[in-house]
Amino acid sequence: MKKKIVYVDMDNTIVDFKSGIEKLSKEDQEKYKDNFDDHPEIFSLMEPIDGAIEALKELNNRFDLYILSTAPWDNPNAWKHKREWIERYFGKGKENIFYKKVILSHHKNLNSGDILIDDRPNNGAENFSGKWIQFGSDKYPNWETVVQKLKHRFHKTKSAIFLLTISLLLFFGNSFFDLSSSNFVVDDEINNTFDELGNKITPANTTTTTIYNQQLAIENFEAEYIKNYFKKT
Repeated sequence: MKKKIVYVDMDNTIVDFKSGIEKLSKEDQEKYKDNFDDHPEIFSLMEPIDGAIEALKELNNRFDLYILSTAPWDNPNAWKHKREWIERYFGKGKENIFYKKVILSHHKNLNSGDILIDDRPNNGAENFSGKWIQFGSDKYPNWETVVQKLKHRFHKTKSAIFLLTISLLLFFGNSFFDLSSSNFVVDDEINNTFDELGNKITPANTTTTTIYNQQLAIENFEAEYIKNYFKKT
């Protein structure tokens, strides 16, 4: 199955902008207080947001990840420092999950993909053609909630494909062998059943560490569902 494309913003999504401001001298904080973006070194001083690095490495196993950020036009150093920041926290060369996968643009809506994780609607984010996950919002306040959402979305897609495959195999197998006396019936409410299952096993307070248990629960459910709902008539 082809991985879904997920774009990830940097500033205030995986990078703590405030941490860079705090590292500036008092003089520079006063000098650049109206636009910290213009400070030539600020993007080299920032720390990661809590949980961001670990979350992205985990999501990289299931999604095709890209950095999609914007750098200040009047601060050339920022373009260089953003790339260096990625290497500092994700490694150099091909071991880096974002190796040659960093895009800096003022028009994020021009990128084609499935999901964009970004804290603001600026620079085309709100017009992105796929799903925009607004990091830092009430719904997605941290990386734990983002990972939970994306993994649940992944599991639902996997389950739907699994059941569609089984249905097609049974349908065409039935036709090929001309088993006119035996038909298979699929519950019309299958999608609702999986949505209800997702809600039951993915409560709001679920932690990231329980995700693998959830996957096991889904796989067990799939087996039972086939056993109980694909019946001969």
